[in-house]
Formats: sequence, C-alpha cells, structure tokens
Amino acid sequence: MVTLAGEWYGDSGTFWAAAAVVATLIVGIPAAWAAVRAVTPKLRLEYELQSTTDLLGRHGSNGLAVTHNGAPLASPHVAYIVLTNDGRKDIVSSMFHNLDPLTIDLGGVPAIGVLDVKWSFVGSLPAVSIDAAGKINLAACHLPSKSKVEISVVLDSDVNQISLSPTLVDVKLRETATISESLNSRIHALVNALSAVIVLIAAVILDQFWK
Repeated sequence: MVTLAGEWYGDSGTFWAAAAVVATLIVGIPAAWAAVRAVTPKLRLEYELQSTTDLLGRHGSNGLAVTHNGAPLASPHVAYIVLTNDGRKDIVSSMFHNLDPLTIDLGGVPAIGVLDVKWSFVGSLPAVSIDAAGKINLAACHLPSKSKVEISVVLDSDVNQISLSPTLVDVKLRETATISESLNSRIHALVNALSAVIVLIAAVILDQFWK
C-alpha cells in the first residue's frame, strides 16, 4: 500500500490530472446550478382556469332555475380561477402599475358576480370585483411567495380559457398549463451545463494523460 501511494504521488501527471478534475467540479457544479437559477424568475405569477361547473347539469334544468337580479340565466356556470405566486419573492402592491388592478379576462365571456374568494395566506383578503365589461379585477395587494388566491365567479356561459392583463411590473405571468414546458427548459439548461462540465473534465484528463 505504501508503494502504491508513492507511485500515485510520484506520478505528477496523474496527480495534477486528478487535481484538475476536482477544481473543475468545484467551479462547474455551481455554474450549472447558476444556469438553472437564471431561468427561474424571482417574480412569477401563475394563473389557471382550474375548472368550470354547469349549475343545471348536462340533462337540463329539470324545473330548476338560476337567476341574477331576478333574471333567469340560460346557461349558468361557476368558473374557478387560481392565482399562485410561484416566484421566490413576494409580489407587493407597488408592482401593480399605477396601482391598477390585475384584470382577468374569461375568454370574452362576462362574469356576472364573485361567488367566493379564498386566500391561502394569513392576512387581509385580496379585494376582487367585476368591472363593467364583466372582467375580474384583483386590486393591488401583497402576494407573499407561494401564496394562492382562489376565485370563483358566476357566468351565463361555459368558458375554457383565461388571460391576464400585463399590469404587474417585472413579474412574469405564466399559465399553469405551460408549467411542463418551463420545467423542460430548466432540465434542458441543467443538462447543457452539466454536459459542458463533463466535456471540460474529459478534455483536462485526456490532455494530462496524452502528454
């Protein structure tokens, strides 16, 4: 065992090749992690049309009726919208441009009224209202990181898409349905960074042993 150790340290080429590998790993792994963090925004709001419910069911009203201000609704539905601050930092009210509300458009289908608002964080419930165009307005507020706002609204039609107004400053808006695409981009960035590290390690080793 002593002889082997002597051969190891005596072979300067092998020793320095191993040292170069260690040094490359020390530099390369943090660089790979930094590359992944770079594609992960600190400020990001995810939104999702989670589901819709037909209040009269598929088989018709069966004598039941849903009215709003005394007027019957032909196709009453409830839409459930979820907003999640999935970023690494809080979204604060000053990030709402001119303190304008965040507007949620239900694909052109006007909402009639807010049925319920649920808040996953301890604190004042964010103010939610319906404007004259039937769009949902979330007033400027503080949305802590990883907090969630669940909004349910009544409308007189089914809906299958939503969009948000670009009211927030320096905050990335992303529909939850595209999360898998974002995850793929992160994995791709990590694979590319690690591949670069591996290529660099191989180059160092080959350079040392071929001398």
